Amino acid sequence: MAGHWSPRQRTNRANTVGAFVFFVFFIYFFRDTFLPSSTPARKHRNDYSHMALGDNDVEMVVASMKHENVSWLDEYLPEWKKNIYVVDDNKAKLTVPMNKGREAMVFLTYIIDRYDSLPGNVVFHHAERFQWHNDNPDYDALPLLQNFRFDNLKKVGYANLRCVWVLGCPAEIRPVKDEAPAKEGEPIHARHVYNIFVYIYRYSIFVQLR
Repeated sequence: MAGHWSPRQRTNRANTVGAFVFFVFFIYFFRDTFLPSSTPARKHRNDYSHMALGDNDVEMVVASMKHENVSWLDEYLPEWKKNIYVVDDNKAKLTVPMNKGREAMVFLTYIIDRYDSLPGNVVFHHAERFQWHNDNPDYDALPLLQNFRFDNLKKVGYANLRCVWVLGCPAEIRPVKDEAPAKEGEPIHARHVYNIFVYIYRYSIFVQLR
């Protein structure tokens, strides 16, 4: 059997397939949230519910492993509160539900746990001071952190710590800026997945309330 798909049909078909795949993964990973269970859910160890912070507070979220040295953070940045997650140590004071996704799992865990008590300014960073991807002639993250302007962060809402040494410091990621109108026939992007997630979440809440 052969068939011809118009650009709009191909786009709709791709969006449908993407939505279905995302829905399957969503149900698999979050099934314990929506399905009744005979045993109570395990309480997450990172409990910050008592905290209430202001717009000028600064906290640092660090993704680390047991073998990494993070002493430079307290030595050179003592004024910032540190949230140092150790992803490969389930007995650490701060850790993650599952050691997957590299730094992303740490950052997402922090945001979820602290959603109701997020500080005014959060710096997300890796554990090592010297990394090849630090945009510094010596690959040193410390000058970037010491010279970071929080007044600008409050103004723009988001700042990428990877700022190349060229005029203008191009901002490739702008999560707080409104997007341009979608073009017909464009491939699936994160926006589509986000919209699907919002729809599934709202529908699941509706089902639970029925």
